[in-house]
Amino acid sequence: GILQVTSASSYGTDTLWNYEVGVRTSWLDNRLTANVVVYYIDWSDIQLRTFDSDALVQKIQNAGNAEIFGLETEIRYQATNNLQLSANYAYTDASLTEDFSTVPPAVDAPKGTRLPGSSKDTFSLLADWQRPVTASLDLQANVSYVYVGSRSANFGSVSGIFAGLPDISSAEEVYLSVGVRHDSGVSASLFANNLLDERNTQAHFQFNGLDFDAVNTPRTIGLKVSYQF
Repeated sequence: GILQVTSASSYGTDTLWNYEVGVRTSWLDNRLTANVVVYYIDWSDIQLRTFDSDALVQKIQNAGNAEIFGLETEIRYQATNNLQLSANYAYTDASLTEDFSTVPPAVDAPKGTRLPGSSKDTFSLLADWQRPVTASLDLQANVSYVYVGSRSANFGSVSGIFAGLPDISSAEEVYLSVGVRHDSGVSASLFANNLLDERNTQAHFQFNGLDFDAVNTPRTIGLKVSYQF
């Protein structure tokens, strides 16, 4: 297991206003659907996890105000009776709307600083295929590609053991699954997560002159059996 220590810091509630507008459309006798949502979030007294360099523990504290501009799109196309193709894209611009710093000055984040862990661009491509084998048994296969853009590991300029951390690089993974589904609700499939065995950094920190990286799960192959009722 993982032991995570958090200091007993006090912090206030955060509030936000979310404004969004979107459209859902269908084309080609409902074989093609395209949906788009645009949103704006006004976030006050945001709560962020920071590191206390004196106590050497993580803590949650309010970090001023932020705003988020976003766009989400989804496209699904029924290419044939057996094959469906999908694509999803999201754009997120999340940043502070005022200067923020802690006392003692372990964190210094000026207005415009990107919120940590927020990727500007993410998208995925998916293909789902199925075909009847018998009157009650279907053969299924799906493959997906997921991309997550680079994101900040720091919240502004940080002193202490998290000082000077590089941005977390972009990541991409491929997932594959092949199996069968019975009308009784029983299904079984072979799956391969992170099929190409990509190594992507999820977090990075430094301690006593040493660099540490937390990486994603390596290629995982397994068998999944389920029952739906």
